[in-house]
Amino acid sequence: FFHSWKMGPTGLPTLSVQLSDGISSLKINGTTVPVSANARAEGVLQLPAFPGKYTVALGGETDWLSAKQQTVVVGAALTGSAASVSLSLAPTPAFRDSLTKQIQTFLTGCAAQTTLTPDGCPFEDYGFGTITQVHWTISGVPKLSLTPSDDGQWAVTTTQEVTASVSYDEDFFGVTTESDSVDFGILGS
Repeated sequence: FFHSWKMGPTGLPTLSVQLSDGISSLKINGTTVPVSANARAEGVLQLPAFPGKYTVALGGETDWLSAKQQTVVVGAALTGSAASVSLSLAPTPAFRDSLTKQIQTFLTGCAAQTTLTPDGCPFEDYGFGTITQVHWTISGVPKLSLTPSDDGQWAVTTTQEVTASVSYDEDFFGVTTESDSVDFGILGS
């Protein structure tokens, strides 16, 4: 009785990890798992998994991006069932600090220009006649929002503008000293 028996083929449930652009490896229960180019392109990594509890985190250390570690339970269900978890990248404080410093340097260069239309800058003013003695000041750095874009870069948008103030001499039927202010923000990636 039952001297000859076999187990039929069976599959495992799937651990499905939804990925943000830029994730090239994960740590699943402490083991580094590379993310294939196909999985990166599809935005999802699917792995067969035994029933159990899994922690999923970024695979590499980075100063610029982080993702909150997630925990998921894979049940002992039939083949074809899946447990899903999502990892979304977020900029670290170091990323934000570096971006703020770069923007400060950029805006300082803009304010140093002695023209009403500083080249490549997010603000400008206008005048008539001959313009001399142009002096710009900027009230600070715009408050920024960072969001991942579809091409793997980070979109930078302004959530609170700042003011650029300018004073200059204008020779238009006599020399007068003029001043103006312009609110502006930053957009980029």
